Amino acid sequence: MVNNGLAVPYPLVCVWWVDSVQVRGWCEIAELPDSEMRCVSTGYLVKETDDAVWLAGHLAFHEDDRHDVQGTMKIPKCAITERRLIEPAQEVPAADCFPR
Repeated sequence: MVNNGLAVPYPLVCVWWVDSVQVRGWCEIAELPDSEMRCVSTGYLVKETDDAVWLAGHLAFHEDDRHDVQGTMKIPKCAITERRLIEPAQEVPAADCFPR
């Protein structure tokens, strides 16, 4: 994403996924809910493996090409029902991520 001269080297994505559900305290088996908890998360796709994606809500760029993340979430791919690209990554050195 390029914004006012700032470049972000990670794609911005929106991921729909199904989460596990927990019942608090004792519960009769017949009372266990059948419903799913459907979730949506938006963030920068900072890491992807065969089994999961990592989204980050916040990025920090060092001038020596190191990147830090905050507000991360790992989502198992088996839980993902849909994934959409909002903005593609920009292939740029970290120094170009700073305003001039």
